[in-house]
Parts: sequence; structure tokens; C-alpha cells
Amino acid sequence: MPKVAKTALIWSPEENLYQLYTEQSLFISIQMDSTLQREVRHLSAFAFEGQHGHLTLRKEPRERGEGDWYAYRHHKGQTFNRCLGRLESLSCAALEDIARSLTAEIQTDIDSSSQGLWGMEFPEKQVLSISLE
Repeated sequence: MPKVAKTALIWSPEENLYQLYTEQSLFISIQMDSTLQREVRHLSAFAFEGQHGHLTLRKEPRERGEGDWYAYRHHKGQTFNRCLGRLESLSCAALEDIARSLTAEIQTDIDSSSQGLWGMEFPEKQVLSISLE
């Protein structure tokens, strides 16, 4: 069973800003152009639900330093990911860019899976109706 994120950064179109929730309660509101250094410094993972898609973000440990942040998105059993880098590079705008990029990658994967061998498209299924009179 998938783990449920305890912290989520969610776009609020009504407020026109992001809201950071911890354990189902609103923690703080964040503007689009804000960096997330202070808000996520103590976290090892959080969910992101933006204007252009959703992501799971995890801080992966490294031998030196605090580690790098990675964005993950799962679709039909396949995992798509991107490295965001250090904490300093985390911002709402960067997360939106990654969400947009992974959504486009998933769409490309869906489009290419509808093609047959050597890139030939599968023909539409046609129903043949025969009258036996």
C-alpha cells in the first residue's frame, strides 16, 4: 500500500497561492515566486499538487551535505522522475516546471504506446456489420 504524505503543498486557485498542509491542517500560505527553503528544511518528503500536475518530492541522502531533492510521478506502474538538486533550488515555480515536464513526458509515453511496431499507428477498430437475410 502506498504511503500517504504527511505534508502537502497544494495550489489554491481561490487564494491564488500555495498552501502547505501538515497532518491535515493549514500550516502556512506561500506565494508563487517564493522559495521553499525555510518551509521544507526539516522534511524528508512531501506531496505537491500544483496547477500543472502532482508530484512526490523526496530528499535523497548524499555522502556530503544535506542531500538532493527528487520529484517523482507514477503513472500506470511506471515511475518518472527528475532531480531538483539542493534545497536552495526548491521553489514553487521550479515545482510547477517539473510537474509540467513530467506531465508532458507521461503524455508522450501514452502517445507512443498507442503506436505499433516501428512507430506505425494502430488502425481504429472498425465494426463490420453483415446482414444475413
